[in-house]
Amino acid sequence: METIKVIARNSPLSLKQVEEVFSELPEKLEYQLIPILSYGDKHKKISLMRKDLPQDFFTKELDEAILLNKADVAIHSAKDLPFPLPYNISLIALTKGKSQEDALVSRNNRKLLDLPPRAKIGVSSPARKAQILGLRKDLKVVPIRGTIEERIALVDQGKVDAIVVALCALERLHIEDKIAEILPFETHPLQGKLAVTARSDRPELRKLFFSIDERRFYGKVYIVGGGPGDPSLLTLKAKECLSYADVVLYDDLINPEVLSFAHSAKKLIYVGKRNRKHFYEQNEINKQLYQYALEGKRVVRLHGGDPLLFGRAQEEIDYLLQRFVSVEVINGITSAIAAAADATLSLTNRKYGSRIIIESGHLKGKEHKKTISSYIFYMGSTSKKEITSHLRHIFPETCPVLFVQDASLPQQKIATSTIEKLPSNNFTSPLIIIAGNVAKHVVPQEQILYTGLHPFETLSNIPGKILHYPLIQREKMDPSNEIVPHLYDVLVFTSEFAAERWTTLFGITKHRIYAIGPRTRERLLTLGYQDVFLPPTFDSFSLAELLKIKESSSKILYPCSLLSNNSITKLPNVTPLPLYKTIPLAQKKLDLRCFNGIYFASGSCVDAFLKIYEKIPPHFIIYVGGNTTFKKLAELGEEKRTIILEKSL
Repeated sequence: METIKVIARNSPLSLKQVEEVFSELPEKLEYQLIPILSYGDKHKKISLMRKDLPQDFFTKELDEAILLNKADVAIHSAKDLPFPLPYNISLIALTKGKSQEDALVSRNNRKLLDLPPRAKIGVSSPARKAQILGLRKDLKVVPIRGTIEERIALVDQGKVDAIVVALCALERLHIEDKIAEILPFETHPLQGKLAVTARSDRPELRKLFFSIDERRFYGKVYIVGGGPGDPSLLTLKAKECLSYADVVLYDDLINPEVLSFAHSAKKLIYVGKRNRKHFYEQNEINKQLYQYALEGKRVVRLHGGDPLLFGRAQEEIDYLLQRFVSVEVINGITSAIAAAADATLSLTNRKYGSRIIIESGHLKGKEHKKTISSYIFYMGSTSKKEITSHLRHIFPETCPVLFVQDASLPQQKIATSTIEKLPSNNFTSPLIIIAGNVAKHVVPQEQILYTGLHPFETLSNIPGKILHYPLIQREKMDPSNEIVPHLYDVLVFTSEFAAERWTTLFGITKHRIYAIGPRTRERLLTLGYQDVFLPPTFDSFSLAELLKIKESSSKILYPCSLLSNNSITKLPNVTPLPLYKTIPLAQKKLDLRCFNGIYFASGSCVDAFLKIYEKIPPHFIIYVGGNTTFKKLAELGEEKRTIILEKSL
């Protein structure tokens, strides 16, 4: 690749951060550094303690340079990034970084508790001020600005007695000798981490920096609606999601039978609230969700009814997205609709009206204001002028409006506007229109098409929202009459479906069993097999290498697809046994401009996609689960933007 143009703030610390990012890459990349001063750097008289400080105080000029193609990537302190990121700017890597703690730098290296009363201590955030005064109310806390060197100079010159700075800054500048002590403060969750951003339509850059993106080890959090109580009213999607969960945090009134669907979960954690008694406070729940995601778990946060009605789901979503953890919401049937159904009652009976007000009954001790938080219109595409006129009597013209076309489907389109611009939008039916301040709360996530059969078994280290767009289907085949199972020593399974199909046909057999990954292994164990061996990396190449070492003289039978052609089938002592075939699945053509990337579960998915679209859009990042599919894409000239996901959950 040509020399990468890197833009960063012009300070010693920022330049060290650039060096750190490029030093961690496995392959040396040539780069041209473009140092600039951001608005925040130029206006040092503006206090960082101000509540109205713009989120892009230190990043706006860098983002603009990327959008104008004056630079390829920008490197930031991750905690400086605005939330959400500007349109067409993507985080392409979040590094593991340095220490997260805060440190005290003081005259004569005195510790915080040893500073004299009324000592002057400089800080740059309200959180640090609050935590210092929580330990020492007698200290005088003052705001400070400037580079790390300029802040330390304030101590040396006697203008302040001490300062609080990020420990990582001292580490990067190799001035750890200035540390008086590490402080026991709760710090920003992204402190110490570095962020690499680029235009969203530059997938080749995402691949270059993918190896240092800590998010490739993250799990994913699913905010799931548990329905009104009857387990048979749980959605199919929620049930499948639960079956893949590693950890479930569940609310009060969740039917135990619903929890039984989480048969693979290692932890079921009750976090309910009942009669104003909270087993966990909301902030503790948020932290647990975040921590389990950092550990690479598939996490289900199971709410009663629908998670987005009268719960704390939005707080959980925001908490996670601000920390760059991918979140997906799976709706549930809300109790209001279930109650009406029990009474065989239409809530929009045309005799009585076409409007529903859903309100919380927890009004005691609260002022009851007759305000509308959101107004929702069904079937709004043909009545935009009438809807606009109606809304002008309720909200100001600048009130945000959300448009959702084809809700829940892969071809969904989502956009925000205002009431005054509502008539000019070009969205078509089926269209939902949501007006009110809640509409400005939309945080876009990158959308990735998943072309295989089971999206929840996808490697959850794909940042963004997965939309299921299956391009293949399985068709059962009868096994060859020439196969005699007991003549083989070993069985190899690379899918749950093959394991289930084998067991249906031949029962539990006494072979040595190998599986491609933990999910297939888990399914084999639930079917009744005892010992199942796994390769160190969960792909066919790694499994073939393990078989070469462990089973070189064994006769190996491989129940698989008719089209299987990988490292395992090429072993001389392996006999493939086709038990099913994979055939293309006809799908509706989508507007691919709405998506950021695609996951190909197999070469068959690649073929099926190209049959519909002829080529893969140039702005797509491409993810694959193994070397076989990668080689197919490399033959098409797509290797520069194709990422092999080496980790399976």
